[in-house]
Amino acid sequence: MKKLKVGIIGAGRGGSALLETLLEMDNIKIEGIADIDSSAPGIDMAKNVGIKCFKTARELLASCTLDVVFEVTGNKNLVKELRSRLSDKTTLVDAPAVNIMLSIIRDRKELLEIKEVKEQLSIILNTAQEGIQMVDKNGIIKYVNQGYTRITGIPRF
Repeated sequence: MKKLKVGIIGAGRGGSALLETLLEMDNIKIEGIADIDSSAPGIDMAKNVGIKCFKTARELLASCTLDVVFEVTGNKNLVKELRSRLSDKTTLVDAPAVNIMLSIIRDRKELLEIKEVKEQLSIILNTAQEGIQMVDKNGIIKYVNQGYTRITGIPRF
């Protein structure tokens, strides 16, 4: 599978969060990141993993052939400039779209963590020797463990 070549413009909080997320993806190759602030957190992170760092968006675009450019600064003038400079083969993803994407990814990670905890709790409840019964706010039984069934003789549902 061909990897998408991406560049990130803006290495502050949003850019570093995006960088961290994209580094986990197998189908992405981060060609470079740019920020006028050389002490931005994303610049340090990129240097640590061997990603090229640039002072300006122009330098990034001149040095790298990119399929996708993520503009994370929210600077509307920069977005206009990028739209005029980028070829038709390069997709520009602006800050609002990046924020939506990061929110979805964050929510997905949280759901996966919750699912993992739920599975662990299920194992604990099902192996407990004590009888455990859970009811909802209306008193309707929602769950009984194997211990409950063994003690009461009432089958699980």
